[in-house]
Amino acid sequence: MTEKQKDALQLLLAKNYWSESDARQFLSIWKRNGMILSHFCREYGVSYKRASRWRHKLQKNVQTPDFVQVDLPGDKVMHQVCPDPIEIVLTNGRSIRVLPGFDDESLCRVLSIAETGSCG
Repeated sequence: MTEKQKDALQLLLAKNYWSESDARQFLSIWKRNGMILSHFCREYGVSYKRASRWRHKLQKNVQTPDFVQVDLPGDKVMHQVCPDPIEIVLTNGRSIRVLPGFDDESLCRVLSIAETGSCG
């Protein structure tokens, strides 16, 4: 965890009430940490009930975006490996459907853009 994240976490832990923005910040720090939520809460002294309630509330507020098809170069061999597409649901609620025979580098670029919302 970076020093900036530690400082932000300390400020959040000092609050008796979290706004939606506070909760999003806490959950973002937790997700970047890679720990199970209950372990993260225990380690940093946060009520698991509080964190899971906010996680559930914020997940309910995520609107499922429309499906956007992305055609990548080299689609000629797509159906030779496996006939079924793979659907990837990102933490931000976006969904990506990957056809068989996808190119690893292209998929990585698409995932990066979809998660950050930035092409640059």
